[in-house]
Amino acid sequence: MMVGRYEYIMGGPRAYGFFYGDTFDGAQLKYQNDKFAATAGYGKFKEGPIGGAWTVNDDNYASAKTAYGELEGFFGGGRMAGSAVGVYYNNIMPKAELLGKDIALDNIDVWGAYASVNFGKWNALANYETYRDVIVNDNGSKDNADVWVGKLTYGAANFATPKSWDAWVEYLNADQFDIAGTFLGSTNGWRNDSLTSNVKSWGVGVDYTFAKNAQFQVMQSFATSAKDGDADPGEETRAQFVFVF
Repeated sequence: MMVGRYEYIMGGPRAYGFFYGDTFDGAQLKYQNDKFAATAGYGKFKEGPIGGAWTVNDDNYASAKTAYGELEGFFGGGRMAGSAVGVYYNNIMPKAELLGKDIALDNIDVWGAYASVNFGKWNALANYETYRDVIVNDNGSKDNADVWVGKLTYGAANFATPKSWDAWVEYLNADQFDIAGTFLGSTNGWRNDSLTSNVKSWGVGVDYTFAKNAQFQVMQSFATSAKDGDADPGEETRAQFVFVF
């Protein structure tokens, strides 16, 4: 059991965490062994617009809440070193103030699945999520937004192992998030702003551990295009030092 403030990655630590992978206040109960894990939790998002950073008329609003569940299976080396598959569900309870609009609201249902497969020094990750929109249409229906992420990694940059490194390439296909026309989460991925919604985009990157608990990371998007109507967003170049303690 875990209670308090912790990092919550939607879908679990093996998933990509596209919609959310950041600070969270809540409670989580997890059962696991080397073959299987079951997780249930409840709490509040603390970062990004859905975590209360949405501002309307200079007022910040309360964070949304979610109840979540995850089922994972491990093979080829156990839950720490091997491959894994998982399915997960979130019921997100938004605050009407998040939108700053007088419109009908309902909970957001999120269903997702991932597969993380190791073969030699390579890892292949595939992650799918579908979101039933918060906005109720005039006919009582809701729109769905789908997200596909694929990532292929060679090597393993480990914060505990100086001179360890990895290189990766990934592909993102994300539908338009119709919630106030923008992305509301705080993603565990590296992309920002226009590269998180209504977009198809490739990316490459390298991670290098130059000292214990210290890493240099660089990433670059390319071949990015808008999916529906909008002008294509610009590419993103990002370089950062990350220290853990």
